[in-house]
Amino acid sequence: MAHVGAEIVGTLPNSNLMREAIEHHHQRFDGSGYPDGLRGEEIPLWARIIGLTDAYANMVTGTTVRGRRTHEQALDELSNMSGTRFDGMLVRLFCAV
Repeated sequence: MAHVGAEIVGTLPNSNLMREAIEHHHQRFDGSGYPDGLRGEEIPLWARIIGLTDAYANMVTGTTVRGRRTHEQALDELSNMSGTRFDGMLVRLFCAV
C-alpha cells in the first residue's frame, strides 16, 4: 500500500522527498521491514520520522490490534522498539518532546 501512496504523491511536481518518505515508512531500522529491506540510515530520514509518528498515532488512537494505549504506554513501547523497529536517536528525541 505504501508503494501506491508513493506513486500517487510522485505525480506532484517536486515531490521526490515526500514520495521516498511515503514509500519507505514501513522499513524497520534493523532491516526487517518492507518493501526493500533497507536498514539504518539507508532509510530516508523523513521515512523514519513518518514511520515513528505513524506508529505513535496508531497506538494512542487505538487503530492497532492491541487497542488504544496511553501516551506513556505508547512512549514505553516505542522505547522498547528503539534500535530495532525505529531509529533510536529519533525515538529519544520524540520521547523527550
